Amino acid sequence: MGRKQYPPPREPSAPGPSNQPRDVEEEDKARKIQELQLTVYKLEEELDSLREKLRVSEARVHALQNPHAKRAVNLPDELLRLIFLRAIPPTAFLDTSPSRPYPSPYSHAIATKKAIVLTCAQWARVGTERLYGTIVLMHLGPLIALARTLALRPALGHLVQSIHIRCALFEGHMPLYLRELRAVFATCPRLEHVAHCGLLPHWEVETAAELVARNGADAAVHHGAMLDSLQLLPRGLRRLDIAGGVWLACFEAVAGEFPALEELNIILHTCAPGHQPLHPVRLPHLTALRVSTDRRTLATLEYLALAWHTPALTHLRLDFHTGPRYVDAFLSAPSRSGLKYLHVHACCESIPPDKLPLHFLPGACPALTHLVLSAGAELPETPHPTVRHLDIWTPKFAGPSPPWGPDEDGSATNSAFESQVQIRADAPRAFPALCTVRTLDRTLTDAADWPRLFPPTLLPAGAVEYAFRGFQVRVADDAITRVDVQLDEDEDSGSDYETESDLSDPQSDELWSEGEGGKEDPEEIFSGTREVMGVEEVLTIWERTREREEDALQYVTPR
Repeated sequence: MGRKQYPPPREPSAPGPSNQPRDVEEEDKARKIQELQLTVYKLEEELDSLREKLRVSEARVHALQNPHAKRAVNLPDELLRLIFLRAIPPTAFLDTSPSRPYPSPYSHAIATKKAIVLTCAQWARVGTERLYGTIVLMHLGPLIALARTLALRPALGHLVQSIHIRCALFEGHMPLYLRELRAVFATCPRLEHVAHCGLLPHWEVETAAELVARNGADAAVHHGAMLDSLQLLPRGLRRLDIAGGVWLACFEAVAGEFPALEELNIILHTCAPGHQPLHPVRLPHLTALRVSTDRRTLATLEYLALAWHTPALTHLRLDFHTGPRYVDAFLSAPSRSGLKYLHVHACCESIPPDKLPLHFLPGACPALTHLVLSAGAELPETPHPTVRHLDIWTPKFAGPSPPWGPDEDGSATNSAFESQVQIRADAPRAFPALCTVRTLDRTLTDAADWPRLFPPTLLPAGAVEYAFRGFQVRVADDAITRVDVQLDEDEDSGSDYETESDLSDPQSDELWSEGEGGKEDPEEIFSGTREVMGVEEVLTIWERTREREEDALQYVTPR
């Protein structure tokens, strides 16, 4: 504290710098001088420590006496929850899949949750509810850490309501994975939602027709691993997402064991093609169903229409990654007559858009009130008397012509844009009771069913913006728009748009803590690129990650 620092003097017993002989009296004086110097040095060290303590005490006294000084306020937990709700986007807004560019809105949300928990004891008490409310497991390391944390602190298990399983696992890790997953489920009594999105990595599959693994193993390895994992799911789940490697027979084998299931989201992109025997499935309490298909699994819709009995179904979304077909067969089943919400989404637009005749709609869905369509839909000639709300996805190219120029026949018309205009023009005739028409921004993520998340209202409500870091949505009476997106159709990056967060590339806070050495966000490990990674790159990342799972991926344990 302002005093020039000197090195401590030598101990009295230390030999002198000179080797010349000294008499006894001189040696005695030198020893006493060294002892006094050492005493003075220690006293000065103690004095410096006391001065620092005095400075801190004076600062605290000044802060207490100053009426304008900033001080922490102990807010009620209810107010803190409201504040945190404004700072952290709802999970329904976020796409937790590893295909998102990094840093994604999900990674920003995780960083905010961690910062809240590590701020102070009061914030940790409330922030822990948000941190453990929804858990995303990108690979085996976080799963092991979570199982250990919940075993040491069982009270945290009561906070877990949703788990997203997005682990990419190899066959040799399956026993460890199943053991840890069973332990996690056993400590989460309030768990009501599981997103089961993948087990063995898709890059082990070489051909879609034969489903042959690269390592020579039989495809039954995938089937058995998926079935074993599904059988561990708690039977009291209310919401279930199945994706990324699922075979339909795996889910059908256990579907009847979930009596409380109300919402189901199933992606059939990797179902085994060809004819499948009928396995009757009864889901008596299912009210919301979302099915996503590609070209190989499109015929599965007709199979589901015959085999699945859903008497309570009121909300249905069909996502097509190819031309929409078999919609009439799926909706004409007797157990689909109670539908009130129908969303048919063409995820991959074509030029011209694939046509979807809806002439069957009045007879198949007599109770329908809310309809969501993409370009190419043809409204029924027979009026539907109960449809009151219509939402239309904006076409990919909302202009007079595609960006690459006119069509082959020389016309400069954008058929997708014309289809949207035609749907709007035919809507009053096809739906006499129509009250609202909205447009949906195509850059909105597919993770959420936006028309259902923000249902239309009969009375004008004005525009509301939901602004979060890296993500901003504007909900108006006539549109739902993502306002933080900059279209970049010319970029060959596997994505049609860039967000502000993608352009800036900020350094995000690390998600996992308590380990030594380098720590990485699991989303950064598996989604640092917008394009699908090759086998060699993925294996390299996996080896690097496996070597430091223990110390690089630890769950946050609040103070």
